[in-house]
Amino acid sequence: MYTIEDYIGQQVRRISFLVKRADDGQYHHLLSVVEYLFPDMQDYDEFKTQKKTEYIDFLKDEDGDKDKVYFVVDFPILTIEYLANPNTYKIGEDVVIPWDEDCKQGDWRYNQPVIVPLHKDEKGKFAYILPKRTTSAYVNVYKVEKPSAIEKRIEEQVKKLSVRNLGRELTLYPEFYGGTVVACYNPYYKSLDLTEDASTPGIFIRINFRKNAPKQLMFRFKTYSDDNSMTSIGPLLSPEGAFLTHFDFPHPFRKVDIYVYDADGRLIDYYDGVVFVHQIKVDMHVKSKEVHVQNDKGETVEVIEKYAGEQFVIGNPKVSGDDLKVAPEVAYKQNEDSLTCVFFDGDKDSVDENEQRAKETVMKILNRAKERCYICDMYFSVKTLVRFVMPVELENVEVRIISSKEELNTKDIVELKEGCEAMRGKDIVDVHCRLLRGEKAALHDRFLVADNQVWMVGCSLDEIGKRATMISRVPTDYSQKILDRIEEWWNNDNLSELIV
Repeated sequence: MYTIEDYIGQQVRRISFLVKRADDGQYHHLLSVVEYLFPDMQDYDEFKTQKKTEYIDFLKDEDGDKDKVYFVVDFPILTIEYLANPNTYKIGEDVVIPWDEDCKQGDWRYNQPVIVPLHKDEKGKFAYILPKRTTSAYVNVYKVEKPSAIEKRIEEQVKKLSVRNLGRELTLYPEFYGGTVVACYNPYYKSLDLTEDASTPGIFIRINFRKNAPKQLMFRFKTYSDDNSMTSIGPLLSPEGAFLTHFDFPHPFRKVDIYVYDADGRLIDYYDGVVFVHQIKVDMHVKSKEVHVQNDKGETVEVIEKYAGEQFVIGNPKVSGDDLKVAPEVAYKQNEDSLTCVFFDGDKDSVDENEQRAKETVMKILNRAKERCYICDMYFSVKTLVRFVMPVELENVEVRIISSKEELNTKDIVELKEGCEAMRGKDIVDVHCRLLRGEKAALHDRFLVADNQVWMVGCSLDEIGKRATMISRVPTDYSQKILDRIEEWWNNDNLSELIV
């Protein structure tokens, strides 16, 4: 069993929520997570520092005369004394004291740490509280008496800071308040990638070993067929030094449980109920109106249908044995179908086809939104408005356009304003637009946002498809950072002005 005690005398990282109380001016410990970081571990850009110095974040708009929450990351040397009583410690020169009297004493919840597979959020509270990792952790909790009720104002600060820095809302688990969670990560590998064999029953496991770690693991499997009969397989050793291993199963399977052991037979990770979803399509659209686009002669040149409902696709079709012969083309199609990455090659002989494909790709993204979407393009024009905003299907979606005051001339701005007002006045699309201030706009790249997912576009929408460019989806864990900035542009009158 691996425990945090293995790293006494070494530097660890401590992530803490502290409350500086107005009545005594001292810092009070609300919640902390202590973890040993391997040099090759994935990390958060928000507070990653090369010199491992302190990182502090707080809400600057909170009243300084009232209790204020601080999000603090520091890198202390782990000591026996600290593990004996994690609630009293120092950050720099500041002494941190327990939240209240009930928090001065506590006990470790488990005699031995419990294994938590952090690759699945649904594994429970620990996987949610701990920083998001792709490997397993050995976890223990220093549990104190339940602290006194925390006022709503403190809860709101913890919520905002945890979402901003960790990408998750820690107020969902108030039972951890006053306590300390410690984590010791799997020392063998950073992640396992699981892929179903497309031709015969079995799976591929790609092992992302840590540097200088032993390069052999043992696996056990439980496979479940369609009639829910179970077959046990193993123990099976991965070839020594191999990062990619194939395991044959005797029968086709519906789901599989996977248990990972080190060379000494100690359980270090597990995946249960693994299902390889090939594709699920959901299409729930109800036609509600038609918009007729007319030319200068009053003739209808295009009819745009509006729908109430939503449409989305989960997963990709299972690749057949024949398809494996053209694996690159399959990979391209899967990335494009999932809107992970779409490339337009700029072929001058296929401009019309590429422009149409570009429009379809952008509309797939915008029509994913259920509540709101952003289009951030400093050269956004009324022509782009008609091409990409008017066809937005769902009536309840608010479309927000962020462009640049300096990059558009007065005529462009007037036309864009009138175009937005016309669409809103005719109840076609709920569209609003703001223009960034400044001689050089803060925006350079183009972004599309559907609810909480972000895509980056390589050129302005009025040019997309004409020249070589790409649309790529921002990783989900990083989207919030971009969204926070976009929201700041939209909500701050000093940074942008509303035109409609």
